Amino acid sequence: MAHCVTLVQLSISCDHLIDKDIGSKSDPLCVLLQDVGGGSWAELGRTERVRNCSSPEFSKTLQLEY
Repeated sequence: MAHCVTLVQLSISCDHLIDKDIGSKSDPLCVLLQDVGGGSWAELGRTERVRNCSSPEFSKTLQLEY
């Protein structure tokens, strides 16, 4: 029997992130992780880093199978 898979595309943005850099605004990015069991995680993708921004709108989308 064939396994049906749906491809999901995530568009990510954030509002009012807390600045964690000392002396400037943070440079956020988003990392998508999947629990692979046994306390381990696998990275499925990551966005670009947006410099000096507390409300980033990431241009790179992340895709995963659902």
